[in-house]
Amino acid sequence: MPGKTVTINFFDFENIYIVDLPGYGYAKVSKSEKNRWAGLIEGYLNDKSRRLDLIFQLIDMRHAPSNDDLMMIDFMVENELPFVVVLTKADKLKPTARKQRLEAFKSEIPYFDDINVIPCSAQTGEGIDKIKEIIEEISDN
Repeated sequence: MPGKTVTINFFDFENIYIVDLPGYGYAKVSKSEKNRWAGLIEGYLNDKSRRLDLIFQLIDMRHAPSNDDLMMIDFMVENELPFVVVLTKADKLKPTARKQRLEAFKSEIPYFDDINVIPCSAQTGEGIDKIKEIIEEISDN
């Protein structure tokens, strides 16, 4: 649910540590709350003492990336942070619209051809195996 992650949440698994940061997109919360979230995200990602093996950037596949999405991608590229773009809600698009959105992302997202992009659906499970594979690969290092 959008807006449900309002703090930084830590999950410690056997070989991997996962951190869930608050989103900044479509949640219906006050501007001051969104600014607070932005400060949490920026503070976490800017801390050079942290080892960040990979960031999953979630973008709703049904829409063009927001300015915040694009700023985050630029931030990760400029700071040489490893990341994957996960296009969520892939199941909500019919095949033609899906193809059109994927084609549009090529011009909407900077460096698109150089980014690992995974269409994903929590409903159908599409993309989940690929995400798990990436996480397993990281946890083996």
